[in-house]
Amino acid sequence: KTGKVYLANGMLMMISFFIFRVCLYTYMAVLIYRTQEGFFTIPMLNRCLFLVGYLGGAGLQYFWFAKILRGAYKTLTSSTPKSHAAERPPAAARESHSKAALLATEPTATEKEGGKNVK
Repeated sequence: KTGKVYLANGMLMMISFFIFRVCLYTYMAVLIYRTQEGFFTIPMLNRCLFLVGYLGGAGLQYFWFAKILRGAYKTLTSSTPKSHAAERPPAAARESHSKAALLATEPTATEKEGGKNVK
């Protein structure tokens, strides 16, 4: 997640989202407003359903674009690349932990023999 290709892909996605989702959705509102005479010829229920759907969709576009902008800002302003190594224990610790968990779930020799003490 720190390579140049990853960064370029993210920036292109942000730009295309802005153009095709935010700008065109807003432009569509302008077109609807310009043709409001025709819009008022549609039955009231259909107008209300359209407006609820349109405003809900527009709200989602703006919501997600704000999140994309925050993510881009964090990515571009971070001085060091994020390392997930600090979040995960070292490989040796993970391995010993998984072995301990495995041993804890294996039946003992006594349990295998049905309660007899086997040495």
